[in-house]
Amino acid sequence: MSISKRLQTLTTQQIIDNLPVVVFEYTVNPDGSRDFTYLSASCEKILGVPGELLLNGSYPMKDFIHREDWDQFEVLIGKAIEDVAPFKWEGRIFNVHAEVKWIEAICEPVKLPDGRIAWSGIINNIRERKELEQKNRESDIRNLKTETLFSELFNSSPMAIVLLDSAGNVERVNHGFELLFGYTITELRGKSLNHFIVPQALEAEGNDLNTLISSEQIVRIETIRLRRDDEKIPVIIYGVPVHLEDQAIGIFGVYVDISNQKKIEEELKVRNSELDNFVYKVSHDLRAPLSSVLGLVNLAQMPGNNDDPRPI
Repeated sequence: MSISKRLQTLTTQQIIDNLPVVVFEYTVNPDGSRDFTYLSASCEKILGVPGELLLNGSYPMKDFIHREDWDQFEVLIGKAIEDVAPFKWEGRIFNVHAEVKWIEAICEPVKLPDGRIAWSGIINNIRERKELEQKNRESDIRNLKTETLFSELFNSSPMAIVLLDSAGNVERVNHGFELLFGYTITELRGKSLNHFIVPQALEAEGNDLNTLISSEQIVRIETIRLRRDDEKIPVIIYGVPVHLEDQAIGIFGVYVDISNQKKIEEELKVRNSELDNFVYKVSHDLRAPLSSVLGLVNLAQMPGNNDDPRPI
């Protein structure tokens, strides 16, 4: 049987009772009391509360609605009644087993034949939606914490750090970078870093470095970079590709100033040279006296030599 023919065999009530929502009517009486005057048969299945409990008043609204959401419900329903306006609310309810369910109620005011005003609409179980929203909130919080931690580490690191986009243009630099090279993020953002700190003689190296990193290779190189005042600074560069969903979207660069290390190395070279000269001079100055002593020793050891080297 086709869908259209099957629908023709169903009554309007059967269609309503098989909807995936609860159809309801909420009426305000002349004395100010409020009651459900209609609930579709899907009420127990969707809300976990038999409709007759709500219809006959056995399950008061204040017991039905979660205590933490009751005040908000009262304010909104009171305003809808006062203004004879549409009503929309989402919140938590208790079913007959004291289990909490999230629902959404949407309704419009309807004038009944006897002059009363009723609100008719639907109630939908939104548990899955709220769970997804909660997961998204938790994910957002985790992402925010991660971003905050990254920003703190990025900004407070004593090393010079730069974040480049996939084209090698500057997105962020930290305070350590500004101190080391003398450029601010305002001057650098969106521009090629190579134009500022790479010596002209090393321009090819700078381009090759970006290419290596963007091709997902982690790089460590010892080289020279320029400060704003054109002072050459020896540095070690660590370059790491930044990934998002298995795709390289930028470059993370760390610059370690090794000027002091280089000075120490130069001082060690000078000290080693001075030590070599000292050893050479000492060995040269001692060579002649040692040769004389060795000559005398050899003479004393010759056969037939009766000389007594001891003083008389």
